[in-house]
Amino acid sequence: MQTSISTSFIKGDLVSKIRLIKKEGFDSFELDESDFTTNLGRANKIHEFSRSINLMPSALNLNSAYNIQKSDFSKVISKINQIKEFGISLIIINDFQNNQINVNSKFIRDNFVKVSKKLKENKVKLAFNIYPYSRKYKISNFLKFLQKIDCENIGICLNSSACLVDGTQPAKLNIIDTEKIFYVQLNDLAISNYKISDLKRIVSLLPGQGNLNLTSFIKVISRLKYKGPWTISGFNLAERSDSIIKDGYRSILSLLNEVSISNPGLINQITQLPPKVYPMGFEFLEFQVDRKTEKKFSEILRTMNFRKERTHKFQNIDLWRQGAINILIRKNQNNITSSIQNSFCNLGIRVSNSKNIFDRAKKLGTTQPRKRSKFEWLHAPRIEGVGGSIVHFIDNEFNLNNTLKNEFSFNSNEEFSGPIGLRRIDHVSQTMRYEEMQSWLTFYISNFSMLKTSVIDVLDPSGFISSQSIKSPEGEIRLNLNGANNIKTFSGSFLAGKFGAGVQHVAFHTDDIFETSLHLFKSNFARLKVPETYYEKLKAEFSLDEEFLKRIQEKNILYDVDADNEYFQIYSEPIIDGFFFEIVQRNRGYEGYGARNASTRLKAQTDHNNHRRI
Repeated sequence: MQTSISTSFIKGDLVSKIRLIKKEGFDSFELDESDFTTNLGRANKIHEFSRSINLMPSALNLNSAYNIQKSDFSKVISKINQIKEFGISLIIINDFQNNQINVNSKFIRDNFVKVSKKLKENKVKLAFNIYPYSRKYKISNFLKFLQKIDCENIGICLNSSACLVDGTQPAKLNIIDTEKIFYVQLNDLAISNYKISDLKRIVSLLPGQGNLNLTSFIKVISRLKYKGPWTISGFNLAERSDSIIKDGYRSILSLLNEVSISNPGLINQITQLPPKVYPMGFEFLEFQVDRKTEKKFSEILRTMNFRKERTHKFQNIDLWRQGAINILIRKNQNNITSSIQNSFCNLGIRVSNSKNIFDRAKKLGTTQPRKRSKFEWLHAPRIEGVGGSIVHFIDNEFNLNNTLKNEFSFNSNEEFSGPIGLRRIDHVSQTMRYEEMQSWLTFYISNFSMLKTSVIDVLDPSGFISSQSIKSPEGEIRLNLNGANNIKTFSGSFLAGKFGAGVQHVAFHTDDIFETSLHLFKSNFARLKVPETYYEKLKAEFSLDEEFLKRIQEKNILYDVDADNEYFQIYSEPIIDGFFFEIVQRNRGYEGYGARNASTRLKAQTDHNNHRRI
């Protein structure tokens, strides 16, 4: 089994591309037509370099459209001698023309036979990548034609999006003669069941980032005894960031392993990964802050009735607790304010098996943190996470409570007025540049057993923010990924001046939002003021009674309902650099995050910041 990726998605000169593809673990590369053309004068040197690092091209992809009706193979024939210098033995041509083959046309048959003879003489194969932009045009028609003319060097390339775009099942591919599948390309789509005519305009994604049934697609093709490479390639790929090779390898290896685990022996010679790990909850969040910010954090945690329960014996770290929530505040030694000093730095996730997740993440190319320093209080398995933070994996064999007791002294004199109903962390929202968003999605879903939602665009007063949610199957872990490129948006301003992505807000779960809200008023919690117009629209949309509407408006509570499932939200004012807290209540299985309220919240936060600057 081979994995491969197209050079078209990667920046740089061809040698650099090949070197990076090898470094990330791929077995071969698909040579894009543009790279082929610009390197014709260096073909022998490219071939020599590829052989020296044992990474040979899987195919040449001629991206320009080919009209199968005209059957003009002059371009293909002109490439045959040239590709041999690159060490290539397969050419892919793409049919975008929506034409039916006239199987009775002597002109077409003669041209196919002619090029087949030329291919055979040079030990080269030709694969047609058929994009079915018309429902009348089917792969089966082309296969019948090939069967009739009996050209053994001409077959098909199967592209996952082209095959599954109309929502049909992969089982339809069972009609294909095994010997005619020369090549397979893998990519994904955000949703299935598009109109086939829209395919040219659709942005494709890396495997696993969308909703196509790629596992079944691979299973069907593997059962047909396909032995060629599995290649990340296609059209209009959304992600062309610097991390695409790493993300591509992570996504394709994770996908092939899923197939291998569910159907042992179906895919051979695959790099075996430990199984995906089930995330079972947030153990702790740790923030690194300067003295000024530490005072703000401490103040707002106190108004939410968190207790500063423990302080580290040798370091300036305080542990704040309520319910199952652990918040650690690491105070910097100096008083220099910077975006790096004021940041989220550590996350503890409870998992079923910490060794498995660490080994899997390592094999999938996840960045390993620097060596542990004497200032680190936790020694669980760990990897580098969003924005340079560290993710620690904690299972039942690692007793976090004992570690906290041994490392931290109990604050016996700390005043505490009692909890206010905050039970656990409901979700964590991570904000990043848009091009990083799909990369971190791939990181999470390739390592953890998690479900994802579709991407939605949220309106900000200064632009749009893309948002996507992922969660464990039972909701113990919920993450919101927000992509923002416009620094004028509220989320974009959070990123401005920072060295990378980070946690922008943390939501706590309560069983009774009204009881919690009453305590928050008593403690002078600085909550975000919601505009009156929001409640006027809310009343009209949900036909709410006056008493209920007055109750939530007085307390600045945002509300959403899905069928009979309700959601309540209270936001803090922004604390620093756009970071804030949220308190939520979910009733009767509500699974969302109040998406209809996001624009209202963003406008209120923007207005708050603008007012504060005046």
